[in-house]
Order: sequence, then structure tokens, then C-alpha cells
Amino acid sequence: MISAAGPPQMCSLMILSKIVPNTEQVLKHCKEWQIEFSNFTMTDQKMHSEAQDSCSRQCGKMLGKCSCQVTCKSLGDCCPDYREFCLQISPYSGSLMGGKDFEILNVTFNASSDVRCRFKQEIQISGYVARDGQAHCISPLLYETGFIPFEVSRDSGLTFPYSGNWLSVHHSKVSAVEKCTLVNATKWQYYGTPNTGGTLTVTWMTQTLPTRHVNIEVWGYQETGQTYSETWMAEWKYLYTLGREEPNSGTFTFTPVPAQANYSSWESTSLFLISWGLFNCLTRVYDAASAFGDPHFLTFDGLNFTFKGHGEYTLVESNLTSLRVQGRTQPTRLPSRTVAQVTGLSAVAMQESNSDVIEVRCSEYSALEVLLNQEVLNFSEQSWMDLKGLFLYSAAGQNVTVMFSSGAGVEVRARGGFLSLTVLLPEKFMNQTRGLLGVMNDNPGDEYTFRNGTTMPLDASPQQLFAFGADWAVGNETSLFTYDTQFLLNTFFYGPKHNSSFLPVFVPHEDPTDPLVPEMARLCDSDPFCRFDVLTTRSLEVGNATRISHQNHKALVESLQPVVSCGWLDHPTKGRKEGTNYLMGSTIRFSCDQGYSLAGSEERTCQLTGAWSGNAASCLPSTDNHQAILFGSIFGVLGFLILAVLIFLLYRKRKRANRSPNAPESVPGEKELMPVRGTHL
Repeated sequence: MISAAGPPQMCSLMILSKIVPNTEQVLKHCKEWQIEFSNFTMTDQKMHSEAQDSCSRQCGKMLGKCSCQVTCKSLGDCCPDYREFCLQISPYSGSLMGGKDFEILNVTFNASSDVRCRFKQEIQISGYVARDGQAHCISPLLYETGFIPFEVSRDSGLTFPYSGNWLSVHHSKVSAVEKCTLVNATKWQYYGTPNTGGTLTVTWMTQTLPTRHVNIEVWGYQETGQTYSETWMAEWKYLYTLGREEPNSGTFTFTPVPAQANYSSWESTSLFLISWGLFNCLTRVYDAASAFGDPHFLTFDGLNFTFKGHGEYTLVESNLTSLRVQGRTQPTRLPSRTVAQVTGLSAVAMQESNSDVIEVRCSEYSALEVLLNQEVLNFSEQSWMDLKGLFLYSAAGQNVTVMFSSGAGVEVRARGGFLSLTVLLPEKFMNQTRGLLGVMNDNPGDEYTFRNGTTMPLDASPQQLFAFGADWAVGNETSLFTYDTQFLLNTFFYGPKHNSSFLPVFVPHEDPTDPLVPEMARLCDSDPFCRFDVLTTRSLEVGNATRISHQNHKALVESLQPVVSCGWLDHPTKGRKEGTNYLMGSTIRFSCDQGYSLAGSEERTCQLTGAWSGNAASCLPSTDNHQAILFGSIFGVLGFLILAVLIFLLYRKRKRANRSPNAPESVPGEKELMPVRGTHL
């Protein structure tokens, strides 16, 4: 870890903030000094009332006469001291490893202030005041990611009236400029082995640490307890310092020396290898539903319908995990700038159980605006955030993805002036959903299910569908949306959640003489949603956005069709495998190194059942088959030669015997058939 070396401790003059007594304090004070409670004057009451309307230690709350919530800035009802106590910082994020210097922007401190920064009300570190009067904090080591609340004291930690939030990011997600580089990483890995020695070098970006000197420390990471159990714990711990008060030059070279203690049990903090496991899959893991355009709804079970209500509605909810996804629809404007009798998604809000609330809405410039618990998020430093109960990713202001801890996923895009929404749910949500996106159970017949459990036939008229959609309007008590402008307050908070006075165009008329129709036909072809939206909005741009969203949904549904995978197969020890496809019908072949023989199946094929054919392959030491064959060949040849020699010698012996003087003459051309006479003992 490379961290900025803090400034030298300065003599501090304690400055106590004005403390206004509450009723209990006054009563205690009066009792100690034998003063009657009647002496509690109207002036004291006024001071007490003003204290209640202060944002000191109250940021994020709605007070009696004013607000300390972030929405107060746009609504104009902030408490007078909101900007004094509710902090804005830069940068706003850094690695969970800590060591990031951040500046408090909206409060100027006295140079003699003894600044203390407290994270999560338990981790307290010293801050400092720069020459320009701006206070600074150094982020500490944190054991979690996401937005971490912090408080600031200017009186040595006696009071902490200032508060804000710090985004703790997993070290693998921080930007490249915040990472140090191990020069010749292989040398670091094998240092101390034969022929590997000398110096090691680490480099970093100097502008990341706005200080003249840095400390370079070694920290260890280890895990204790049973894996994936309640006893499984992670520990970060400072081990030792490589360099102290080193110049912030961007490079540090040193010669390693043996450590004074045994640190072999600690794992490297530079690299983490995570194994997620491999599983067989026989069934579809996710189902998808979408909403886009006018808007058109494509349910989990494949039904589609158009509902052009004006209000805020439940798109999907589930008691299984307390998942809620809500959509807000607003009328759009025609190219002539007149209000059209159609609506589209303008905001989507979501939460699961007690997770953070995420809201995505269209901004004035057609980009996406993302709110976390009613506060607009800034993605200038981080595009990926690990938050409470969810992961959040935003790309270039046009695409926002949210993945909840249950596996439920939501993607929101900006297209054609509207929002395009896709919801992905894992299989465990079967028969556990309801709302405009339907009941996920592979039965389209119950997609039009009302809140009371009654259903509507699939051939319902557009007017009946309008009534069905209105039934899923949300109430203020269950709404996840943010109302931070007078327009939103008047239209959706104080106004009806479903505007029954807004009557849309249910079925657009296609006039063959309309000059827009030929262009529409070329663009949309046979896509009914594209044609519908071009006719209702008079905009080819909207129609094209609808067409793209529809195509993407169809491609997604196709990709989610059941896929049979038999799981990964490793090569046998002392052997090899051929093939890397583990889906149904694929074949993996195995062979062994020289000197080893294959036990099990030489080929295994992925079957429809999701199981591999044959038996597991392994390579066992052979009985040296090559040598056996070699020696067998040698002895075979030798045996043949010996036999040939014996036959030749026998033949010569018989021939000599036939030519002896006592032997009778043989008839020419007659074959010798008589055996050689011998002596019997």
C-alpha cells in the first residue's frame, strides 16, 4: 500500500461550536443551581426551536420546518445551514484499502482546527487543514464496499456535526491511475529462488497522491474459519514498512531483506483469484420481460400488449425477495411540440428487501440520470459500484445495469426519448411475480392478473387493457420515486397515481395517402410495434428505437432458451485432452503421455441428460509395453534363427549319412524318405 504521509501535527486551538441546550439539559441545569423551571425564558425556547431546524448531525432527514435531504436543493426548502453541515467532497471515491486524500469543498475550517474524521461512527483518523482553509481527510482501511457514512469534527473529536458519504471501491475496480505497478512482476513472484535476486521496483502515478512524501507499506490478507460458513472471516493487517517519508517521485527501488517475522501464511494483496465453481445446467436459468416505446410490454411468459397510461405503476413485484420495480410514464410531444396522446417510460425505480433504492430517469438532454436513495449519482470517477444489496453499472449515460443479490437483474437504456427496460429473473421466481410484466410461470393465460387475483381473458380490448394497467398504479406509501421538483410533486405526488382523465390513442389509423407511411414501411417492415409508434408519435426516430428494442428483446429471449451443458472436464494427470466444448453433442478425447496407459473412456460425449458418457479418464504408469514389445521381437527373431540353424545342421548330417560307402545308392530323382538310423539304448 502506498499512502500519503500526513502533515506534521500542529498546535491546535480548540474551538467549541455553540451548543444550544435541550429541555432535559435545562432541567438538569436548573436543578443543580436551584433555579426554577419558570426561568426557562422565551429566548431559550426560540433557541431550542432553531436548534431543531439545524442540519448539524441531521443530514438526510426532513425536519419540522425545513429539510436536510438532498432533494431540498431543487425544491428550495433546505435548512439555512444545510450547506454548512452536509458535506461535499472531492474525490468522492477510493479503494477500500484506504490511503486516499479527499477535500471537503463546501466548508472552510480555521487553520488551528484539530480535524478528526470518523467513518461508520467507529473508525477515527486525524485530518488536516490545508493552507487554503479546506479540511482534508484520509480514507481508512475498510472491510466493505459501497457508500460509507463519515463525520467530521473540528474540536479534536468532542463533537462531529458535519457528515457526508465516502464511496469505498473494491481495489480491482479503481482506475488505473490509482494502482501501483510491480516492475517485472515475474521477478517479484520468484524472488529468492536460484538466479533471482537484486533490486525490486514499484511505480505509481505521482498526481494520485497530492503530497511530497509517501509511505510504502506491506499489508497481509488471510482468511480464517470454514469456507462459506458464518465463521469465514477475512483479515487485513499491517505487516511492515518498506519505505517511510519517501519522495513522491512515482518510483521506489529497494533490495529485499529477510523479514523479522514469518509472513508466509499471508496471501498477496496484489492479486485475488476467485473460483466461482462449475455447475451443470439443464434448464433455463433466467426469464426476461421488457417494456419500451409507446410503451409496449412483453411479459415473462411471452405475451405482449400496449398500455399507455399516465402515472406510476408496478412493473413487477415479488414477495419472495421483496423485489419491487416501478415505472413512471409521461406523455410525449409530437414533432410540432404539441402533446401527443401517447406516453412512454420516463423513470424506473427499484429495490429488493432493504437494499439501496435505485432510480433511473430521463434527463433534459436525453441522457440517463441515476439516483441512489434520492441523491443523483456522479459516475465521473467510478462506473461500477458495489452498493447495499446490489451492484450498479453505468456506461456513458445511456445504459444502466442493476444486479440484486437474489440474481434479479434490471437494465435501463435511453432510446428515442423514452426509457427501454429489461428485467431478468432467475428460475426461483417461478410463480412468485405479479404486475404489468405478468406472472412468471410459463402460462400466458394468467398474465392479465389484477391485484385481487382475478384475471382477464387474453383477447381483452385496448380499453380493458387500459383498466388492467390502471389497477397496478402505486400509492405514495409504496412509491420508490423521488419527487425533487414542483412538477413531480404536483403531477405525481399530490396528483393521481393513474391519471384517468388522460385518454390515449388506442388504435392508430394508417392512412395510405399519408406521406409518412412509405417511410414507415421501409423502416419497420413487419414490426408491429415500430409501425404503431411511428403512427402515434409521427416520429421515425421513436419507431426506430422501438424496433431496436424489440429486436434486442427477441435476441435475448432466444439466448435464454434451455442449454444443456455437462460441465467442465479436466485433462487426466500425465495426459492430454482434445476439445473445449462442453455443450450437448460435443465430444472430448483423452490420451496419455509416454509411459502411461489410459484407464477409463478414451472419448466422452455430452448427453441430453446433462451427463458425460463413459467413465472418467486417468493415466496410470504402464508396464513398459514398448520394452516388452522390443524384447519379444528380439527373442522371436533369435528363436527363428536358432530353429533355422538346427534344421540346416540336421539336413547336412543326413546328407553326409546318405553319402557313406556302406549306404545303398539312391535312385536318381527319388526323395529321401527313410529316417536316419540311430542306436537305441
